[in-house]
Amino acid sequence: MILIAGIILLFRLAIYGQKAEPALAFNPFTSYPLYNGSDLGVTYSTERTTLKVWSPPAQEMRLRLYRTSTGNDMIEEVACRKDSSGVWIAELKGDRKNIYYTFRAKIEEKWGDENPDPYARATGVNGNVARLST
Repeated sequence: MILIAGIILLFRLAIYGQKAEPALAFNPFTSYPLYNGSDLGVTYSTERTTLKVWSPPAQEMRLRLYRTSTGNDMIEEVACRKDSSGVWIAELKGDRKNIYYTFRAKIEEKWGDENPDPYARATGVNGNVARLST
């Protein structure tokens, strides 16, 4: 459906020289809550670390922690909690510096693949896991 609407808009532009009206464009984000904070990703301290990722359509979110950069040695899985702006939050006690991690979201009743934090400052081998750094 989206592809067809896009083709029609391109046809109108090419043949008739008409401009595309914004109302015809599909934007799936219009119903998502906004997040105006500046603290997505990792907020680190030696006492506690908070990780935040924005994913309004997710029904559940898990944070997976790994000992090494290969992502083959999971040491813990933490359930995240969702706030009203669509941000998922995981809080870890203690010093977790240089631990590797991924997020895994459940959307439309299906668990997706693991993904590194889009706000990560460092990653492991091939960028498949993020590294918890300061």
